Formats: sequence, structure tokens, C-alpha cells
Amino acid sequence: MKAKANIVKVVLFAVTACIAKMHFVFAESAQSSGFHFVLEKKGKLISRPEGMPKPGPYYTTLVKMDEMDRFPYEFALYFSTDHARGQGGIWLYVCDGSPTEADNWVSYDEAAAAGKFDYLSDKPEANPIFVDTVQGRQTETPHANVIGGTVYMTYHNAGASHGQSTLLATSGDGMNFSRISSCCGKRLCTCPMGEESCLGGFGKGPIAEREFGSSGRSRPRRRVYRHSNALRHEGATKELMSQGRFLLPSDIGPHCPFPQQKRINGKKDPVILDYDPKQEVGDGHTGYFRWRANPFSGVNSKYVGYSLHGGGDDFHGAMWGSNDAIHWEKLQLFDSIEGYAVEEDRIVRRRAIDHGSIVDLGDGESVAICSMGNRSSGGRARRLELYEIYLADDGKTLTRESRKVLGNGPDEALDAEELDGVTSAVIGDTWHMIYVGTRGQAQENTIMGATGRLRERPPGAGDFPLSRWDGLCAARNSPNQGGLLP
Repeated sequence: MKAKANIVKVVLFAVTACIAKMHFVFAESAQSSGFHFVLEKKGKLISRPEGMPKPGPYYTTLVKMDEMDRFPYEFALYFSTDHARGQGGIWLYVCDGSPTEADNWVSYDEAAAAGKFDYLSDKPEANPIFVDTVQGRQTETPHANVIGGTVYMTYHNAGASHGQSTLLATSGDGMNFSRISSCCGKRLCTCPMGEESCLGGFGKGPIAEREFGSSGRSRPRRRVYRHSNALRHEGATKELMSQGRFLLPSDIGPHCPFPQQKRINGKKDPVILDYDPKQEVGDGHTGYFRWRANPFSGVNSKYVGYSLHGGGDDFHGAMWGSNDAIHWEKLQLFDSIEGYAVEEDRIVRRRAIDHGSIVDLGDGESVAICSMGNRSSGGRARRLELYEIYLADDGKTLTRESRKVLGNGPDEALDAEELDGVTSAVIGDTWHMIYVGTRGQAQENTIMGATGRLRERPPGAGDFPLSRWDGLCAARNSPNQGGLLP
């Protein structure tokens, strides 16, 4: 009897799902007019920087720096290594003028050598400007926003917390980043100026990192930092120390010297996105996080973002909400279904949405650019292209079929295999898109550009046949689909 009951439940679920999808299709046909992006490729902007391991730059995030006091350029572009075997790292390039003109970009190294950052008494020696060697390794997939004159940059590290968790670092100048964590209790003691300053770091080279127990005794642990992100030891002043911005080793005692500073997530230090894979779907991977000020009227959070929720071929996604960009609440889990609101074997990858391209179209619907493709973990061939997707005001529901706006180039093109990590800025009525193109069986990455506009879509465009949903209802019958949106 139990088996028969389960069969009935599966059938009912399948019928309900198919009816829902048919309703989606007919709704799409009825509202197919609207707006769509028209983009044109501009070619190569930045090749693999010297010293960056192959395949090269990965996961770009373009930031307008007009709110950053004294920052000498209009734009900053942060990007990382691509699945590096070592520590990874975040690179910085800067630009004045159009961000889709290759000649306008210079590396942080070039800008620093030209004296552009001489107003800073302490700054990174060279790219990469940030590597988190404290908690996990392989610092990658940055995403940044400016909030109140501070750059909030999220990234993920392998081996942090339950897996490849997302962490947070901040910077008051756009170059010197400190992990958001602090002392009290056992483990590492840190401060707003970074771990190195709290522990008496002397800049580049090995320093003593200490752990504290209730007795106040400490034991040194050797750790090598690439460079200091904080004030020099010899440059500390009583005023700075009184503000809780610097700590000499002799000041370390049985109690936290800066009790006003507390860990944002208990003992997990700056980990902001995390879950237990024993309790929820996925392997613990919450990387590839992208976020922004909330554009959705149906979401009651100041900031929203999307991330992975488990990696590998059986990946899922998650939507998060926050009111301070530090503490995040999971709002929704997403399944990965081929052909759902996209052609054939492609999958809507919400974590790859360009948040800068989200535009409110009215009537509870928004459009955005998103990189979408096939299942491509590990060494499998990846095919990623840029689509526009349409979202309801809850930030979750897809309201119509997506539409390809920028496809792969020919076999020898720099973007023959992938267009990913898209990020954008609007200047006047022109959209400037930056993305990472890939070729050579994922062995060569190049930062590339495109420009375009958001134009009105002619009536009837975007309709698609009911046959597009063939097999989709059957795919939704698997037992792990309950409670997940595609």
C-alpha cells in the first residue's frame, strides 16, 4: 500500500508540475513584448597578468569608485585566479574613461609605480593585492560593492568552515583589505586593521601568529604573509592603539584587548555564507557569491545575492538576504534543471547574474544578464554564453524564457568556449559589459568587453513551443526536488 501511495504522489506531482509549466508558457506568450539587451563585442581588454597562473583571470567584478575618498581612478576591476593549485589571490586593475576600451586599463602595479597611490603610507607591494592565508586557501571569485565609503569584498576559500565557504573582507581605500573578524575566546586575535597589525606584523615575510586561551598564555605559529595590509609596527602610535587599531605583542593578556570587537559569526571568523552538508543538499560550497543593494520590491532585505549551494555536477544555488552585508539569511534554494526557461541543455545559473544589469521593467518584473551553460565541473568541456533572464519581484521566479544576447565566438576566438563572470557599468545610455572569455579547452582566459543598450522588444519575440518542455516534467519527478525552485 505504501508503494502505491508513493506512486500516486509522484504522478500527482508530475501532473501539477506540467500544468504549472504550461501556465508559464502561455503567460510568456501573452507578455512577450518588453525590453531586451542588444550587445556588441569589443574584444580583448586584459590578458593573463604576469605572475598569474594559468589559465588566467577569472570572475571579474567592476566597481565604480566615485564614493571612495582620494581613489585616483573612476573604476576598479577585481578578479582572481581560476582554480589555482596554490593560494590563489585577488588582482586589481584600474581605469579612467570607458571600461570597455583596452588602452584605459592599467594594473595596480603600474599605477603604484607611477605614484598614483603615494598618498597611502602603507599599501600592497604588488598584485595580488589580497590573499587570505589564515582560513583555508585558494582565495578566488571576488565580488565587491562600495557601502558608505568602504569596499565590501566577498570571496571564497577552499577548506574554510564546511567547504568552499564565502568570506568577507573590507577596505577603506580599495587596496588594503582586512578580513572581517576579531578577537575574544580562543583562536586568532585580529582587529579592524588586519591580522598582521594586531599581531605586530612587520610586513612581508614570516611573522608570529598567536592563539589565546583563558590563561593568557600564547604560543607562536609560523605563517607567511605576502605583504602587510596594516600599519607598520614601528609606525604605531598611542593614539592608534587607544582606538583599538593596533596591538603590540606585549599588550596581549588574558582578556580580549578590544572587547568591542566581536566575531561576526562566532568561531567561523569572516565566513558569511555557510551550511552543514549533512543537513542540507550539496557539499558545502557557497562560493561564487554575487550581491548588491536589493532591487526587488518583493524582498524584505537591504541587500540580496546568489551563490552556489554545493558544487560538482549535482550543483544547486541559493538566494540570500541581508540588512548589513555581513549577516546573511538564506531565502531560497534552487535546483539545476536543463531546459528550464532556457534552450536545450543549458541551465539558469543565478550565481552568474550580473547584478549591475538588473533593471526593473515595471509590473513586478526585472531583466538581467546572466552567464548560462551546461554542467561543467572538473575537466568537462564548458560552454557558457550570455543570456538575459526575467525575474519576478521576489527575485526567485523566472517569468519567461531567457534569450541569448552574446554567444561563443568561432573556434579560434578568445571566447570560443565561455563567456563568464560578466560585470557591468552604465555610462549615459550605454551599457559596458566586461566578461571572461575562454578557449583552448579551458586553458586560456582573457578579460573581454562588450557594449550595448537596453531596447524595446517587438511584440511576439521570445515565444517558444510547448515541445520545449518535453521531458522536463519527468525530470522533476526525482525525489530530491521537493521544496526547490528550478
